[in-house]
Amino acid sequence: MKLLLLMLPVFFFCRLIYAAEAEYKVISVNGQGVVASTPSVLDFSVFVEERGESASKLNAQVNFKSKQIIDLLTDSEIQLKDIQSMQINLYPWYERDRNSQIQKGFVLSRLIKVTLRDFDNYTAILDGLTKIGAQRIDGFQYRTESTEVIYLKALELALDDARKRANKISKSLGVKIGKVVSVMEQSGYNPVPEQMMMSSRSANSSSFLPGKMNTTASVSVKYSIVD
Repeated sequence: MKLLLLMLPVFFFCRLIYAAEAEYKVISVNGQGVVASTPSVLDFSVFVEERGESASKLNAQVNFKSKQIIDLLTDSEIQLKDIQSMQINLYPWYERDRNSQIQKGFVLSRLIKVTLRDFDNYTAILDGLTKIGAQRIDGFQYRTESTEVIYLKALELALDDARKRANKISKSLGVKIGKVVSVMEQSGYNPVPEQMMMSSRSANSSSFLPGKMNTTASVSVKYSIVD
């Protein structure tokens, strides 16, 4: 009896939800919006690496070369806030001798991340980095800094698209759509920049020209049907 009394409120609550949903009929549509934009910055990574027997000497060599790289970048009008010395790694250096491995010393490396805002001088920067002795330059990636504004515009277009689809369907069915019953954002704000696969030694002006980037938003919308 107690169990029955406890279940009665749940039963009536479920009936109320069902009754509320049954009050209207709906048209469900999906909408999509796309906004094209031109990338405003170019990110890439510079790797410095030295091998030797003394960790302290390696650290001095890597620091010296890193300073040369930072000086080159700042002389190229790249601000310090766009230069990040992210990672320093030290690990043993082995070489194989017949059937065994012999430790020859250590390898010390540093990763420097760079954000380039002026695309006009990138070739000179790459040439300078390779002359200094950067072991690797990669991770070239275009992106735009106004991604959130662009995405919100795409979201607005997605809602407009959903409305147009609902109107088209309602006219075909001979009914009219009313208010919005529910809206679900399906895409989410997670911009994916264009990834550039290139070697620092084969880069040329044409391979660095930024193309258009598409930002897409999608929604699912339900409209009530007016009798």
